[in-house]
Parts: sequence; C-alpha cells; structure tokens
Amino acid sequence: MKRLFIGISLSVFTLLPLAGPGMLRAQVRTQNGLCVEAKFPVTSSRDGRIDTSAPLRVIRREASIYSKPDNSSTITNKVEFGETVFATRISSSPSKGMILVRRSGDRGPLGWMKREDLLCNTKPLLNENRLERKIFIKTPPETTANKQSVRAYPSPDGNECGGKCQDLSRFEMYYIFAEDRRRRRLLLAEYYNIDNSPPLVGWVNQGDGILWNTALGIRPSDDTSRLEIQPVEKCSERPQAADLSNQGIVLPGGDQWYSYDMRIALLKKESIADESYYCVAAPGVGIQAFMEDTRIKQLEELKKVDVFFLLDGTKSMQPNIDKVRRTAARIVDLLSSDRRFNETYFRFGFRVYRDDYFGNNGIGEGLALPRDTSSCQNRKKQSFLYRSQFENQIAAVGASSDDALRGDRTATENIFNGLIQAADDLGSCPEHTKLLFVIGDAGDNQEDVPDTVFRSLKSHNELVPIFLKTRHPTTNEAAFQRFEMQAGHILQRILPSRTLGNHRIRPANYLLDLQDADLTDKILLLVKNFSRTSSVNETILAIRAGQSPNQYLLSRMNERDLPILYWELVRRKLCGDGASADANCNERVDHRVIKGITPVNPSDGQWVEEIWMRSTDIDKWLGLLRPLSEIAGTSTKQKEQFATALRDKLQQLLGPPPILEGDVPLGEFLRRRSGLPIRDLSPLLQYSLRELANLDACELNRLISFARATREILLRVSGNPEYKVLFKRQEYPANSCAGISSKGRNIPLLVLLPPEPFDVQSGNREPRTYRYDRAFRGETRYWLPKEFLP
Repeated sequence: MKRLFIGISLSVFTLLPLAGPGMLRAQVRTQNGLCVEAKFPVTSSRDGRIDTSAPLRVIRREASIYSKPDNSSTITNKVEFGETVFATRISSSPSKGMILVRRSGDRGPLGWMKREDLLCNTKPLLNENRLERKIFIKTPPETTANKQSVRAYPSPDGNECGGKCQDLSRFEMYYIFAEDRRRRRLLLAEYYNIDNSPPLVGWVNQGDGILWNTALGIRPSDDTSRLEIQPVEKCSERPQAADLSNQGIVLPGGDQWYSYDMRIALLKKESIADESYYCVAAPGVGIQAFMEDTRIKQLEELKKVDVFFLLDGTKSMQPNIDKVRRTAARIVDLLSSDRRFNETYFRFGFRVYRDDYFGNNGIGEGLALPRDTSSCQNRKKQSFLYRSQFENQIAAVGASSDDALRGDRTATENIFNGLIQAADDLGSCPEHTKLLFVIGDAGDNQEDVPDTVFRSLKSHNELVPIFLKTRHPTTNEAAFQRFEMQAGHILQRILPSRTLGNHRIRPANYLLDLQDADLTDKILLLVKNFSRTSSVNETILAIRAGQSPNQYLLSRMNERDLPILYWELVRRKLCGDGASADANCNERVDHRVIKGITPVNPSDGQWVEEIWMRSTDIDKWLGLLRPLSEIAGTSTKQKEQFATALRDKLQQLLGPPPILEGDVPLGEFLRRRSGLPIRDLSPLLQYSLRELANLDACELNRLISFARATREILLRVSGNPEYKVLFKRQEYPANSCAGISSKGRNIPLLVLLPPEPFDVQSGNREPRTYRYDRAFRGETRYWLPKEFLP
C-alpha cells in the first residue's frame, strides 16, 4: 500500500482572519494601521479620557511631543521610531484631535502627539481575502557596487536614517502593519502580535517587496531527491532557455523540511503555454535560507539573568543586608511592569562571608542557584518563585554582632573564599548572564588575590562582577582601602580591556561607592543595563535581516545607550572568541530573494502544497468535526442531526448574522466571515444546508466517515506533532452507492495507517526537531499538507 501526501490546487484554499470582533483590543484597529482613522473609546466626552490599555507604537523617527494639543505649541520632547506609548486622553472627539500619551511604567503623561505619528494596530493589516498581509523583501541582483539589500526606513517619508535604518537581505517573512498609500510605503514587523512591544522593522518601498497573499507554501516531497525553481521578473513569463542552466535554485527533498520554520512561499498559479506553474518567493542561496540560525537561540539566552549577592556578614553591614533583602522584590516588581524587560527571566541567590573565626573558611549561610537543568528554562512566572525563595531565606540572615568576642582580631574579612564559593553557587545554567554583586567594606586577610579566585570567576563566560563598597562609621580605613585595591585588581583581570572598535571597558564603572546613592537604586540600574530584552529583540531583528553582527554591535556601542560590556557579551554570544570570531561576524548575509516559477507537476519529482496555520485553527476544526463524527441512528435521524450539528457549529464560529437556509455552499460562509483555513470543493463544505437535508443515505454515510477520518488526522497532528501522519486515499467501488450525487463522488475513502516518528528514516536525528508544529516568533504554527483538512 502506498503512503500518500496528496497536493490539492492552490485555487481551492483561502485563509481568513483569525481574530473575531471581540479580539480587537481597544476598538481602535484601522484599515491602514495608523491612528489617523481611529475612533478611541472614551469614558467621558467631557475630559476625553480614553478607556483602553492598548499600546500604541511610534512610527516616525524623532516624533514630536507637544506641551499642548496644538501643533503650534512648544515641542517638549522627541520619541524614537518603534517606541511604545499608551493613550490617556484625546483632545477633541473620539475620532479627532491629538493624543496625550505616557510611557510604559510612568504614571504621569509624556505629552501630546499627532495621530499620524502613531500606530493603532497591534495585529497586521488584512488583504482583500481577509488574510493578514505578509511580505518577503525582493533584493536586487548583486553587483560590485550594489549589495543585495533593501532598506527599511524609520519614517514613512524621506530617506534619513539617523542610525535607525535596517538593511534587509535574508529570506524572511514580515507582517505589514501600516500602509502609507500616497508614498507607497509599508510598515513591517516580524511578529503577528506586537502587543508586547517587539521591535518594528521599518518602512519599505512597496516595490521592494514580494507580497504573500496566501497562506500556502510548497516543498519537495519526502521521496523526491531535488527540484528546481527558475528566477523570473514576471510570473506570467517563462524564463529564457539560455538562463536555465545557471540561474536555477536547486532544493533537495526529504523529511528535513519538517525541521524548518518556513516553506517556499506560494504566491499563485500561472498557466504558461498550456502548462501549470507555481509562482513563488524563493531564496537564491537555496536550502541554506531555510535552516535554523543558531545565533538566534544564543541571543535568546541573554534574556535569562542570574542575580547573585555576595555579602559581608559582619556587624557593620546590617543596614545593607536589610536593603538587599528588599532589592530582589523591587527588581521583579518594577521590571515586570516595564515592556522593555517583559521577557526577562530572573533567578536570585546569595552567599554570606565573614572571617575564619566563624568556621568553614569564613563561608556562611546562603542560597545557591538551583542545580537542576529545568531551572534553566525561560519560564517568566518562575522569576517570582525564585524571588520568593530568596526573600524567605535572606530574611533569616543577620549580621554578626559579637565578632570580637568570637575571636575576630582583624578588620579584614575572608572575601576571597567568599568569591570562590559564589562562583560555585552560580555554577548551573552557564548560558545565563551572571550578575555578581559583591557588597562589603573590608578587603581580604591576604593582600594579593590568589589565582584560584581568578580561575573560579573566569569559569563563567557571561559573568559581570560588580563591587559595591560601603563605608560605616566604624569601618577601618586600611581594610576599606584594601577592599578597593583587591576589587580593582579582580576587575582588571576579569573584564575585557578592549572590545570591538577599540572601545574601553573601565573597571571603575564596576567598582561603585554607596555613599552617594541608595544601594537598591544602584543595583536596579545595573540589572536594567544587563537584562533589557528589548535590546536583545532588536539585535535578533538585525541578525535576521542579514546585517553584519560586528557592524551592528559597533553602532550600538557608539550610541552608548547601554554599557560597552553588555554589547561585548552580545558579541561573544554571536561570534565566539578566538581567531574565527571576526570571520564569523564581519560579513552580512545576502540571500538574493527573488520571484520564481516551477512546474506544478515536474517530471523528476513532486511538490507538496501545505497550509500555514495556528493551533487555534486546529482546535476549531476539531470542535466542528466532533459532533459530525459521532452521528448515529436511522437515515432520517442522521440527516437531521448532521445538518443541525454542522449549521450550529458554523454559526458559533461565524457569529451573527445567521446562516440562511438556501443553496449557498457552507464553504462560502466560512470563506467570507471565518478565521478557519478551508478549501473549495471541500468534501465536507461543498454542500448547502438544503442539499444536506436531502442527501442519499449512502452519501451521508460516506460524509460521516470522511469527517471521522479527518478528525482523527487532526487529533494525531495536535496530540503527537513529532509523529508522521500516514494514510492511503482510496476510491469507493463504482456501483456501491446508486443514488450518489456528483459532489458525493468527490468524497474520498481515507484509510489511516499507524503513525511513525519522523526520525525512523533519518538515522539518529533527534525526533523532536522533525515535527508539524514550529515555535515561530512567539507563536505555535503548523505546516500541514492540505489534504489533512476536511
């Protein structure tokens, strides 16, 4: 028996918007995305107070902030492209006037902004088929003077960059969030939902893109060795014969495609000289463009931060121990409400050191970071759990009050052993950024820092040591000076002396005096500097766009918005160390993204058409199919139950107005109003309600059998996406159903076969890398062969 993945024509598929009316937050979604068209909900027309918490995005470089809702009033500030703000008041009616905005985390307003400088949509625009609008950039042919890139600008008008332009050159899909029709520019973002403030890409000229108006893709089948795509300027024209030998994009087949996030984007079908062709968006580099960029995963690790305190536990330190006790709570509370840090995952720990008189080489109580690998995963809610553990255990810590009575004869402490122990306490999850705060007022009994301290600290590639020196009225001056000297020596050896672009990292920036500011404020500022996930997301955007990592990081270092050391940690994540680091990071990535055509039925293999869908789509189909697959009873009863169940489930999905009895196929209702992927000539949805009520009993049984089979297929996909769904498609015997209609003859007999893990024919590959679902930019997306749907 042959196991099949059967393609179905492009014209029979449409994907509709996934969000129903109740999901449009704040009721300010607009057709072109900009707030010019928005009607804001207000609590009172008297003061114009806006009744929404939906975020707005600044869509222009250096957008003006006004002191009053009047363009001629004083400009008090500027905000940058992509920044998130929140609307608080409207100056006129809900659909007119300027908008009073505030920043995330601020209680007071920032000022008044023009509507045309703000984006109201948090989800993409929709096209005429009610699909989210999507685009691939179309890079020009490469020449010596012209690199393959398309520029994304930080404003809908003009070509000024101000350091905020993106050069796009890789085969990446972007969503369209706004359109300036007059200037023919499109505003792009990587994420489908930008409610949580991922970075915007920028404005591109419409002619520099390839619009993907379907949700369809193609890939070579599992048993095809290779297939070819020919670049063309227009999909309706066959490429010249002379070009076929040296411009073709060759793509291998096989099950490796189940490990890729994207497929070849299927734009439409063309008929050329009586032959059918797929028109696609494709990368000139071939299969390399679909492979996972491991650097993105490495950058994601920068969103995981371990905050560890090494505390002098002697009598003079009690006030600072009390402050540290409250610091972790403030870090999580403040940063969790700030969208620039909304993905950061924190773990907390501490260790107390005293002196030899206390025993155990001066090492006291503490909370080491968890050793189990499960704690290394980015689960935001766990930040609160680790903070709670930290607070409970450090609450029991008290500075010793009888040091002299217990044998302390010196003003110095055993800080070196404390550092060695802290390095061990930080040992788990080496990929995390480690912020080690050493808080004390006296140096170690030994004058010179032993090599064991350096070796212990250098065992962490992502370690940032920060020494906070505090002076108490009883602090011994000589011991205090020794703390400064030893801390400075450690910082000089641990911190890189120079970085990309010969920027210097100054050890003095990580040796801070607590006399001039509150301990908690200083720690909070340093944690902010090394855990801002918005900066990680902006870096990921630049790498996905194809920019040279070194060029991007050098520009960020020159901005000095964050410490040079932070960007050096990012560089190490991206490029590594040693002789190969510069070679890995100096070159930009050019994919030569083009339009192309390929025969629908090539002589040397097979293309598989697939649909790009969300997990919620599968859930909706399962909910619709369940009552249909459970129909039983007499023929008359079955017809009534089937028609009623299908109508009621569709009505739940569509909402008002009601589905009317008549001759309109049910698929038409879904195509116009639903968020489900459907196909024309669908065996299930090809009927009208009138036709369902008059079906022959044999034809109805075939339809029920088909509903059961497709439901089982989707259950297998959603329940075990790492297993391949296998079935064979058969035809019913020709004379088995005398009264069947022409539509009934389109209903296939699906015979399911036992599922197989994807790695059976793939050697020793990890099976979970080969699956139907993919974690795609914060969402779960599926690529499913089209015959998987009813």
